[in-house]
Amino acid sequence: MDQEAYEAWLELDSKERANCHKVPPVRMQSILKDTTIEAIGAALAKNTRGVAQIRDEIAGFFRDLNKYRAGSDLENYLEMWCQDPVILNRVSKESAPILDPFLMLAGTTQPKVFERSLNLVFTNGSGLFDRFLYVWPKYTEKAKYKNVNIQEAIETFEGSIKKVYNYSNEKKDTNINFSFSPEAERLILEWLNVYNKGLVDEADEAVASLYSKFDIHLQRICLILHFISWVFGEGDLDSISVETTSKAIQLTEYFRRQSEQALDYLINTDPLERLKPYQLALYNKLPKKFKTVEGKEMAKSLGLSERTFFYFISNNPRLFSSVKPGFYEKL
Repeated sequence: MDQEAYEAWLELDSKERANCHKVPPVRMQSILKDTTIEAIGAALAKNTRGVAQIRDEIAGFFRDLNKYRAGSDLENYLEMWCQDPVILNRVSKESAPILDPFLMLAGTTQPKVFERSLNLVFTNGSGLFDRFLYVWPKYTEKAKYKNVNIQEAIETFEGSIKKVYNYSNEKKDTNINFSFSPEAERLILEWLNVYNKGLVDEADEAVASLYSKFDIHLQRICLILHFISWVFGEGDLDSISVETTSKAIQLTEYFRRQSEQALDYLINTDPLERLKPYQLALYNKLPKKFKTVEGKEMAKSLGLSERTFFYFISNNPRLFSSVKPGFYEKL
């Protein structure tokens, strides 16, 4: 039943409602934003095809892990990435296990914020860092505005999404296995068992952990491209073609290079190399240990505002440590 009919039923008196029992409609929701792990569990229980959690600033996601309690939010996210069954208990009611959870988590951030937010997660050995796919451009330039008619593209995109959605709705109670064509199977097994295995075996611990996740990334990308090909009339759904598999390998290698850049930024790049000239001048002027008031005076002598000083101190966790309120130390 739809929401309007249910709300009209709620307005009836208790006797009328008793004679005509109604079940509340299930809210179908594809996208979540700022939410708790319990709310994600409730959404997944109602939306068996899965949901997407979109964070405009994904640093907030890392800050919110176990924010309200010392719990197992991180472990639940790790299990959902593997699509292991999870039970996301809620205080108000008993929660049934979600046997096949599907959660897509995506967001954007700036390198400095990324470093500060991910530092604890990266060093705790959980492997959460390795489970993301990164887009990490070396150089960025603000795009110029121009007048472009994208209405046709929007309509095409909406039609494609509806085609996948309708197919998913038709098959929601059916387990479907998509096999590889013989040529595609030989190609993907060679990549998995020879190429990527060789990289994992030869890499150090941090990089090997990252590389090993690409076995799963590749297979998921194959499935995504398989559906894209079908949606745009370039193939059928019977089996994953060698052309699709080849494209998936190319895309997987792109994401590997991007992940390597993100990892290198976190563990190898000298933080001093990232500083702008005025920031480096301030860093060199500051003593090994200094008070906030001393730092502000030194920044002022270089023509920098108090706000610029505090932004510089707070956004460089690999350069400065807060010893106690009002006191800092260069690392």
